[in-house]
Amino acid sequence: MGLVPAVEYKGKALYQSIILCEFLEDAYSSYQPNILPADPYTKAYVRIWVDYVVKNLIPGFKRLVQAQDPEKRKQSLDELLASQRKLAEQREDAGEAWKKYADNVAKRPSVINTSSDPEHYEEMYGLDDKLGAQSKAAKAIRARREDIM
Repeated sequence: MGLVPAVEYKGKALYQSIILCEFLEDAYSSYQPNILPADPYTKAYVRIWVDYVVKNLIPGFKRLVQAQDPEKRKQSLDELLASQRKLAEQREDAGEAWKKYADNVAKRPSVINTSSDPEHYEEMYGLDDKLGAQSKAAKAIRARREDIM
């Protein structure tokens, strides 16, 4: 947690997940499939919901795994579930479409090769919990700041 992906392109560094996704789309536009739709309206609509995920779901999940107090965990879980429901309401087939998407992503070699084994997640997140994570990202998440992503 708190790690930011980065790439070097023509000797210059770039970082931040969402920015890198759009950069890769622009830099390698001939690669298919595209990350974003070609239609300007649909592309903007996707960006609205990507922004929603970045500002609500990701910090909400991180608050949940960092919460030490059972009351705060319950509150964080309730907030995360509410954010997920709002996102799911955007598509009638969100449940089935998400399951298909998640299954396909989980099978990608790039995901398999860069993911931790599931049994290690509790240990990793538990360490944040026990130590009271002190990274800038952890502090910002606890403070509910939006400038961390």
